[in-house]
Amino acid sequence: MKFHYPFYQSTRPSWLRALVYFSLCFGLMFSLMQCESNREPLSPEKGVRKSLADWRKRMLSDVVYELHFDIPENKSDSIDAALTLRFELKKNTQDLLLDFQAAPQQLRSITVNEQSTTPVLEAEHVRVPQSLLQKGSNEIKIEFIAGDLSLNRNDDFLYTLLVPDRARTLFPCFDQPNLKARFQLSLLIPSSWDALANGSLLKEEEQAAKKLLRFKETAPISTYLFAFTAGDYQRASIVQDGRSMSMLYRESDSLKVAQNQEEIFSLHTQALSWLEDYTDLAMPFEKFDFALIPGFQYGGMEHVGAIFYRESSLMLDENASENQRIGRASLIAHETAHMWL
Repeated sequence: MKFHYPFYQSTRPSWLRALVYFSLCFGLMFSLMQCESNREPLSPEKGVRKSLADWRKRMLSDVVYELHFDIPENKSDSIDAALTLRFELKKNTQDLLLDFQAAPQQLRSITVNEQSTTPVLEAEHVRVPQSLLQKGSNEIKIEFIAGDLSLNRNDDFLYTLLVPDRARTLFPCFDQPNLKARFQLSLLIPSSWDALANGSLLKEEEQAAKKLLRFKETAPISTYLFAFTAGDYQRASIVQDGRSMSMLYRESDSLKVAQNQEEIFSLHTQALSWLEDYTDLAMPFEKFDFALIPGFQYGGMEHVGAIFYRESSLMLDENASENQRIGRASLIAHETAHMWL
């Protein structure tokens, strides 16, 4: 049998036929890959599947999390929490999945665009019915019990650590770093406690034996950078070179604090000034604070506006070696540089 299509005619040079053949194969393969990446995820699976993350990145924008946590003094008591989630939806073509790695009983209620629905938690995802969503602006309200897996609770303080994909263990969210969102946080904490979060403190209200703290909305950040710590902290604040800065710490040795405090603030100020000069860009976020936490899992973590450090990495002994002092300076420079990256 002889083909009569130009592609197969023997008068065509062999190199040209090969080129056309491989071009067709590549085009077909690329089309199949595009179809797969555009395929809408239909069923939840544990974790955050790439196809789900890709679909949400294409379909969702202007995401805002308004979060409230009612933190009891007793670490064994559950933490009541509430989320108001706002976003723009490009097309309403299927149910929406939020990531929440928790037990079903932690999901108490859900309201979608002012319509109540039965909470459904499947394979670490909250299912939001398509019938209640709409193209354009949407608002979802969820009451839940906060997860403890990444909310490190001690007798008189706690802190979040949500890197790399553990925000979903604390609250329902779209837990993927490329879908940035603005965060509005409020905390109800024991009246003797202090707290630090990504945004500046806007308002403090006394409520019986507790106090309500409301923090300023953040710039768009990834979910793993959302952070707060609350507890029986001491606070030190300075204004240096026109920049205000606060530090929370738990070190009880007042002499040790006095020996380290000035140097800790100075190293942060030097790092910020150097980076602004080097990049020719002002510090990108509205405030810069940090907390020194006993037993913190890493040397430091670059949460926007609220860097967390292992307290022993910055509060050095009087006879600390030169290497330890250089290590402290290097750690501070490293975490500060993340504000630009």
